[in-house]
Amino acid sequence: MPELDEPKAVGVGAAMRAGVSQKALRNRSLQRPFWGVRALEAPVDALELAQMYAPRLRAGQLVSEASAARLHGLPLPAGAPGGIQVLVPDGAYRPSTRGVTSRAIAAERIRSTMIGGVPVTDPVLTWLLLGRVLDVPSLVVVGDALVSAADNYPGLRGPRPMATCEELERAVGDWASMHGIGRLRLAQPLVRLGVESPMETPTRLALIDHGLPEPEVNGEIWDAGELIARADLLYRDERVAIEYDGDGHRTVRAQWQRDVARTERLHAAGWRVVRVTRTTLERPETLAATVRALLSTRPPDPIRPEF
Repeated sequence: MPELDEPKAVGVGAAMRAGVSQKALRNRSLQRPFWGVRALEAPVDALELAQMYAPRLRAGQLVSEASAARLHGLPLPAGAPGGIQVLVPDGAYRPSTRGVTSRAIAAERIRSTMIGGVPVTDPVLTWLLLGRVLDVPSLVVVGDALVSAADNYPGLRGPRPMATCEELERAVGDWASMHGIGRLRLAQPLVRLGVESPMETPTRLALIDHGLPEPEVNGEIWDAGELIARADLLYRDERVAIEYDGDGHRTVRAQWQRDVARTERLHAAGWRVVRVTRTTLERPETLAATVRALLSTRPPDPIRPEF
């Protein structure tokens, strides 16, 4: 159906006004991602899904909440809502159909940006609106991503940082009440600069939730005037480094070899290394006990080569 080649999706009304017949629009080969929308193919990612809904957006409506977070590339937990969430100004029409939910807030509080031609809530407002659907640890994960300046933080779109800690604090303080404001008030003080991957955050939270001192985030470790590592988390005085290993650390041979070499270098410098995986975080009390035991013992002396 050449009329639909560009864009990938079109509203039925717009297609008919352009001369596409009702018979053509009923063609079973066409995708129906939303009521009143036709597309040539199913969406391959969150951006294409939002672009397919875009023909249904009215003036002033924005993609928001979890669907906006995905467009910004922010890390969400597995159970975050799917589909499209739409934000409208108070008093405006609120769409509700298969795969689409909506909410309204005061027009003066709405801040927007454009991603792939789709109007989206800006990063800070997206985080605030996620307070309705995410728990405190997940809100901290998103907050850490927003304030990260790291070029290697996976998935984020746009310039970094996307926000500052001060902007998040001010944004929470500006809302006397909203759905989820209590969780946001708990999460905001836990947001930290310097985080470089989503799983560093739950690792840090697991330690402090079990009564351990807060570790330094992505601190540099030097030995004999040489930078030997940047640990995900560390207790500098006790020489304990905590590293989160994602699947790439296990399945990519070059990465695994670098990890082994770096760990050996840290051991030689008198550091103890705790490696953490997703499975480790299923038993955070065990992780905390391991780290607590290391913090209570004196680190070994560095191994210096004899000449």
